[in-house]
Amino acid sequence: QIEIQVEQLDAAKEVRDHFQKAVEKSKEIFDSGDGNVFQADLTKLKLGLSNTLKNIIDLEHDTQIGKLNLGKLINQELRDGNDITVTDPIPIDFPYASFDGYLKAKKITRQAKVIGKAGIVSNEIHSKQSTKLTEENSLLLYKAYLGVMSSKDKVMLGKKNRKITRALLVSEVANYDFGIGDSQELFEALIIYTRVYNSYLDSIYTLNVSVAELEK
Repeated sequence: QIEIQVEQLDAAKEVRDHFQKAVEKSKEIFDSGDGNVFQADLTKLKLGLSNTLKNIIDLEHDTQIGKLNLGKLINQELRDGNDITVTDPIPIDFPYASFDGYLKAKKITRQAKVIGKAGIVSNEIHSKQSTKLTEENSLLLYKAYLGVMSSKDKVMLGKKNRKITRALLVSEVANYDFGIGDSQELFEALIIYTRVYNSYLDSIYTLNVSVAELEK
């Protein structure tokens, strides 16, 4: 969670810098009266900057709280930035393409169907340690597996969307810097990039937690 928040914070600061440059450039054009920048354009960019600054405040707060919570779990005080090493968030590798494949990899096999004394069909799941899973627990395990697969699909989709929006952002920023861009299009690119990238990072967190819950 801390890794995700730190990455989101870095992205928010990058977007903040783009907004600040856009506001300064737009104000310069507006004051000169030589361009087609209107008061509404300038106001929208300022609001975008303000919202990004609020996001930065929230993320810095959430990161601090996350470190306090983590410190409590491991009985260590984590306040200084050097107290914890943060790496880029990486999706956990989950190579199982089917539920049966997952069970096989975990050395859990399905017992052949047998007819009990009451004529009831039994299809229990056993591990090599002969630990039996009830029908209810077997269903919970399968639901958890489906949750992982859904989260994995969202990560893959988010990764593609991130590349697309990143390319859009770079293009719009460059166009505006060269004086051939539109402030409205730049504003939308910054907002879309922030939303899509944050969503992608959240999907990584969800996947990793889903895998942990499945293993549990």
